[in-house]
Amino acid sequence: MKKYKVDIIEDSEIVAHLIKYELEKQKRFEVELFSSGEAYLNNDPQSDILIIDFHLDQYSRLSLNGMQILKRIKAIKLNLPVIFFSGQGKLNVCVSALKNGAIDYVSKNSETYLDDLLTSVNNVANYQEGGQIMVLWRKAFHKSLFSLFIISLAIAGIMFVLTY
Repeated sequence: MKKYKVDIIEDSEIVAHLIKYELEKQKRFEVELFSSGEAYLNNDPQSDILIIDFHLDQYSRLSLNGMQILKRIKAIKLNLPVIFFSGQGKLNVCVSALKNGAIDYVSKNSETYLDDLLTSVNNVANYQEGGQIMVLWRKAFHKSLFSLFIISLAIAGIMFVLTY
């Protein structure tokens, strides 16, 4: 079985080491930690899977945030599976991450965030092992998102008509 290299960009040492411990315990992953996106980009790592936190300003307010790092990485490594991991409860952050190339978004606000993240990483590894193209999943998601948008517009139109 192939050992996957997972890189984690997370400025909270406790969270980063917890994820690393849980992934390496599975004997399927080799994990490297980065406290900032700049450290990751300067290292030119050869990741199989990347996890990025949104807020990366614990050590410096001048640090790039996770979305900026995601955009830079996708400009260089278009096919690198990136899992966006954030405590942001805002839907627009999730949608923006997915539109900018993240394969998944895991919220730290959930009680099951660690299990959710481990499931996501394992799913990406399973897709890579099976040789399946994850782009198909993203296309299906965007199609679903577009359908939700159309339904929202229709509901707003009905509400407008009923109001007047």
